[in-house]
Amino acid sequence: MSQVMIVVEFEVKPEHRNQFIELMRGHAQRSRGDDGCLQFDLMLPHDDERHIFLVEKWRDQAALDAHAKGPMPGATYRDWIVGRKVARGAPAD
Repeated sequence: MSQVMIVVEFEVKPEHRNQFIELMRGHAQRSRGDDGCLQFDLMLPHDDERHIFLVEKWRDQAALDAHAKGPMPGATYRDWIVGRKVARGAPAD
């Protein structure tokens, strides 16, 4: 099976930005310990305070599926964001 990459773009309400970043840092740290996680990083754009990105790379779809069955912070941050976009694909190399 081929590797899976995901980029999640969050638009965060300014008053919840710091809380959201801390929550996602914890989620990223836990996720890096999941079997098949090759990358799980939080990216903060230099010129944009409203958007925060998660960049994930998984060994294969089965590893991502197993991760998705674990605890997710979505219920915690639901009221902290304006919106979310998800892009999925495979590494180009």
